[in-house]
Amino acid sequence: MSLKLGIQLFSVREEMAKSVENTIRTLADIGYRRLELSNHNALNDFGTGFGMSAADFKKLLDELGLEVVTNTVNPYTDDNIDKLIEYHVAIGAKGLVLPVVWYETRDDVLRCCENINRWGKKCHEAGLYYLFHNHFHEFQKFDGKTVVDLVLENTDPDYVGFELDTYWAMRAGVDPCDVLRQQGKRCKAIHQKDYTKGREGHINLLERAGTKGVSLERFKEICQSVNYEKDFTEIGSGIMDIQKIIDTAIEYTDAGYILLEQDHASVPQLDSVRKSFENFKRFTGIEF
Repeated sequence: MSLKLGIQLFSVREEMAKSVENTIRTLADIGYRRLELSNHNALNDFGTGFGMSAADFKKLLDELGLEVVTNTVNPYTDDNIDKLIEYHVAIGAKGLVLPVVWYETRDDVLRCCENINRWGKKCHEAGLYYLFHNHFHEFQKFDGKTVVDLVLENTDPDYVGFELDTYWAMRAGVDPCDVLRQQGKRCKAIHQKDYTKGREGHINLLERAGTKGVSLERFKEICQSVNYEKDFTEIGSGIMDIQKIIDTAIEYTDAGYILLEQDHASVPQLDSVRKSFENFKRFTGIEF
């Protein structure tokens, strides 16, 4: 078994805003064959987030021999879920992803579980999977259970899976390999990035959150308190044990994909993802 390499298009969001087609063509030239979309305009756009119809996008994908794995969509509502599903079935995607959950209390998390169970059921019925993606704060605990624990325990395994972001798990002070083992066969994909050498002193962001729930504003405040944009580096240039993560994912999970997500880069975005693509070749267990 191996993990199929892909790229989360948030990594090249500046280029996507200029031209979806040119960016996708460049990624294909680099060697990426699998895409995860990033749509933060889902009330008005049910696909790429940049106004491309399903027919036009599918035509581009077919021409270049690319596939869409998933799409991290924000926001989801009961009003847009059917249209999101329709678009992604039309382009041949594998599933949809909840990119983040904000909450103040444990009850907020449980309400989220109710929502994603409902949306996940719809996806399941359409032949798609629905995945929960983490940042650092989803490892905050309520009554001894993390948010990830609560989602695992309060969602139907048939309807809700997981996309583990290994970097953000590490930034919660946990071993991402332990989380991979915990999520097991419910983990369908992983996000991979790398952490800059020499900045290890503030890896754990969760300890800065305390016991207070984490809203978007609180998340930004915590991240910016350590100038976190400098904490991201290209694959193979940082401190993460990526080979161990790959090996653990292969052994314990159903993660078919390892998706590069470069939240921030010190070089132009396309240069960054090109370097990471080449550096992925150092590791075993990856299908290009």
